[in-house]
Amino acid sequence: MNENTLTTFEFIFSKNEDKQRLAFVGEHANTLFEMVKHVLNQYNKKADYIAENELSNFQSLNFTNAPLIILSQPKSTANLVAFKPHLMVVTNVLEKNEAMAISTIADSLPKSGILIVDDRDSLATIAKKERTDVLTISFKNYTHTTDGEIVTLVTSTNEKFPIKISGEENLRCIAAAKETLKRIGISSGQFYRAIATFAQ
Repeated sequence: MNENTLTTFEFIFSKNEDKQRLAFVGEHANTLFEMVKHVLNQYNKKADYIAENELSNFQSLNFTNAPLIILSQPKSTANLVAFKPHLMVVTNVLEKNEAMAISTIADSLPKSGILIVDDRDSLATIAKKERTDVLTISFKNYTHTTDGEIVTLVTSTNEKFPIKISGEENLRCIAAAKETLKRIGISSGQFYRAIATFAQ
């Protein structure tokens, strides 16, 4: 096929077939994207990143030899199937047609694929569907305490890490980011130390 006739996600896949491909979709995909990028950068982990605003000029994208590529696509589209993600993280979606598109993409995940899904009602059906050899993980608002304007993450071992951001959506993104990074080699300790320095 002529490179000039490829769609956005076909083109990106064609340039990154040998990489581990991650896609963040849904209402808070960009926030999650920035969190994961921040943590990976803290530990000099190499990855290619494609933000939503870069997709309109996709043929000018530059790719490196990094082993990982991460894409943010807040407005879910079934065309993302052509990116062939190994791991997809879904934050909240508001529109029924977007949920349907996400379901289509989730159904296309490969064996050993991972689907990480917001636990809210809009995505419950997607999370509950059986998919052969695909691991599905739900996330929710991260356990925390609030003292005035200071929000502190509370880990499963009761360790505490003050952070620089607040709000339910950000705390949900933190939970999703932790699950994502766990799958690509970032330990819990590394995650907490790095996310504590994240600011919007």
